[in-house]
Amino acid sequence: IPFQYEINCNGIDVSSLMIPTLLIQPFVENAIWHGLQGTAHNNGKINIDMYVQDTILHCKIYDNGIGRAASEIKEKREAGKTSLGINITQHRLQLIDTPQQHESGIEIYDLVNEEGYSSGTCVDIKIPVKEI
Repeated sequence: IPFQYEINCNGIDVSSLMIPTLLIQPFVENAIWHGLQGTAHNNGKINIDMYVQDTILHCKIYDNGIGRAASEIKEKREAGKTSLGINITQHRLQLIDTPQQHESGIEIYDLVNEEGYSSGTCVDIKIPVKEI
């Protein structure tokens, strides 16, 4: 699947943040396999934007794929596959979140174009971070 990607750290010194490994990977993989793979065009794009607000790292993953509704229809045809990445990541975020914060989590948004048609998906992962 040919696609382009862009990663924007917005001035974050990534070497000074401590976050658990592989929290972002399942969502990028989902964007590729479930979003971009179903597109008829070959100009797939994934953008990853990161910024820190207070002690939370926001990692937003945007794709210009087929969207969740079309992906769900496609998945029903491919019976027998179970994706656990989102549930496992949500559980991992709960383990590292402090009781005072309760700000970690995952939000998934459908993107729509001017005509109201699906134009992809955005996943906002909120990760508690510690600076070293």
